[in-house]
Amino acid sequence: ADDGGDRPVPEPARDPFSARPDKAWFYPEPTRAQRLKLLHHLAPYGELLIVTGEPGSGKSTLLEQFVDRSHTGWRLCVVVAEPGWGAQELLDALVQGFDIRARVPDTERGKLDLVTAHCASLKRNGLVAVIVIDDADRLDTAALHMLQDLLAAMDAHEKPVRIVLFAAPRLRDTVSAEVTGLQERITHTFILPPFSERETGQYLHHRLKAAGFTGGDPFTE
Repeated sequence: ADDGGDRPVPEPARDPFSARPDKAWFYPEPTRAQRLKLLHHLAPYGELLIVTGEPGSGKSTLLEQFVDRSHTGWRLCVVVAEPGWGAQELLDALVQGFDIRARVPDTERGKLDLVTAHCASLKRNGLVAVIVIDDADRLDTAALHMLQDLLAAMDAHEKPVRIVLFAAPRLRDTVSAEVTGLQERITHTFILPPFSERETGQYLHHRLKAAGFTGGDPFTE
């Protein structure tokens, strides 16, 4: 950073380039704005939506925007997957995310039935259950098969749940190679491309402004 003179460059109010996700960092360039709009349009109808992008492409920030702008008729269950999560860990997270107060069974089948019944109950009350999972590429194949079983169980209840997965690109390879039943239920896959050179410059300025930087441009061309 260099303003071309001896004057000190004003410090922003907070770290403008922190890797930690923050709603303020979202930069709605045309591609991401379009993806977000389409996500909201398809979420009530698409059985399984997948958003993929390389690390640092803004998946978690886009997820936060998606959640913040959710419809009042949705009941969201937002989960951040941990490395190596299996079916049991994911089911426990779904029970907690939906704030299900009933007694939780010990078995995987029992938990799956509990989540299914909860989503079916929401549908009967005119609501849509939407499961949103960040870092879904961390799930093991057993957890992905459980999501397949969950969607299959919902068929008898007129599909009362929607699932949106945010993940690194390797999730698509895992699903297509090892969980073909889940692959068949994908409604749409969104890919977050890298910024162009021009967009990168605009994004840097956006981050500085969002962090409270009030000086001139600190960067040379």
